[in-house]
Amino acid sequence: MYGIIVGCGRLGSALATAFSQEGHDVVVIDRDRKAFDRLGSGFNGSTVVGTGIDEEVLRQAGIEKADFVCAVTSSDTVNLMVAQVARKIFNVQKVVARIFEPQKEEIYRDLGIEAICITHTGVHEIMDALRLEGLFNKKMSLGAGLLDVVSFTATEAIAGKSCGEISIPRKFRVISINREGHVVMAENDDIISPGDVLTAIIRIDAEDVVLELLGLARPDRKKNGGTLKS
Repeated sequence: MYGIIVGCGRLGSALATAFSQEGHDVVVIDRDRKAFDRLGSGFNGSTVVGTGIDEEVLRQAGIEKADFVCAVTSSDTVNLMVAQVARKIFNVQKVVARIFEPQKEEIYRDLGIEAICITHTGVHEIMDALRLEGLFNKKMSLGAGLLDVVSFTATEAIAGKSCGEISIPRKFRVISINREGHVVMAENDDIISPGDVLTAIIRIDAEDVVLELLGLARPDRKKNGGTLKS
């Protein structure tokens, strides 16, 4: 993946270093050149001095080819502006913004921006959200936050399988298939084709299992017994 991280504080530098160590191309933007001193020795990406709301700075960072943009400055307002520019002007499909006030999450999501409250999450959770590479195109919470309804494009790992094969009782189930604009309710024996857009219900505490099922599990989850180090 090619990604841009705006903000090189403790969180931004940790994200940039972690993604770089995984072999991804990462560009970090910060208005303070000294902030780049926080980048770890494992960082092999590049840096750009400037603000993430400046279109020319974003172009210099290569936003036209970016798979994701992550806005993690210390300002909710700046993060929202960066995210809006990335989505609305440059049409970046995966945009994640750090926020400090949880009540703003719904506002961000209405704008097509995934908001992650830093008081509830950390580096690995943000990396997971970005690593999906736009997998979850739409997301809606149900049942007091216990369930999510998600929409995503079928991955290679599940293409050719039936909906019943990839269902996990009480944890994950495909409920509809959109194939070239034709939407049908999913049956257990329906075979998934490459390019199908699936809508499914997932328990939020089953995300790791579902990511593994879809072929997107992180290797270090298995090494650490399914837990994440923060």
